[in-house]
Amino acid sequence: MGQKVNPIGFRVGKVFNWKSCWFSDKAGVVDYVSEDFNIRKFLCSSIDYISDVLIERELGVTSGKMSFVTVHLYTNVPSSVIGGDGKNIKEIVSLLELKFKHKFNVNVVGLKNEYFSSKLICDKLGKQVKDRVPYRNAIKKILVSSSKFKSTGIKISVAGRLNGAEIARSESFKCGKISLHSIKSNVDFYCGRVDTVYGTIGIKVWVCNGNLYTRRLPYNTLYDV
Repeated sequence: MGQKVNPIGFRVGKVFNWKSCWFSDKAGVVDYVSEDFNIRKFLCSSIDYISDVLIERELGVTSGKMSFVTVHLYTNVPSSVIGGDGKNIKEIVSLLELKFKHKFNVNVVGLKNEYFSSKLICDKLGKQVKDRVPYRNAIKKILVSSSKFKSTGIKISVAGRLNGAEIARSESFKCGKISLHSIKSNVDFYCGRVDTVYGTIGIKVWVCNGNLYTRRLPYNTLYDV
């Protein structure tokens, strides 16, 4: 079970809430879900160092439709995302409103440590692999750095033509304890890919930030913000 189910989806409703917070009738669900996917894809491709994107929708005063969208961006470098005098955020809002025809409000949330986010770790490792840095050296540096902070454990799996080998293979590296079978464990997971001159390298990252015993937490408490 722990190796076959997405650790975040496995805990939604028990430990974490949904990344998209809104309610609609059956007629509008498909459109809103597709739009949320496109919003996340647009933001992650346009902005670097984005850990996660949370979306909230509100009904318009006159139209009765969900015309107002609030986007929460989680990043470890909020100053670069916001820009001087909020210049970057204003450009992002204008592009979103032009592309998706809604009114947007973008809220940037800073993370204290990038090693609590599986996506940031995956992006960092992917850039090093693309620059032809030996993957074992890059992974060992990440494991050593993450062990200095509060994370209970971290696991990294890479697959493909590693270091340009003729035969594709997969390798896993682990540091600390990761309880994938326990629903109460706070596990962040991300699966990414990087295109290299040798082919595509797949990267999976699990980060365990302890256990949650008492109550269900919103998804943004996954990180120590």
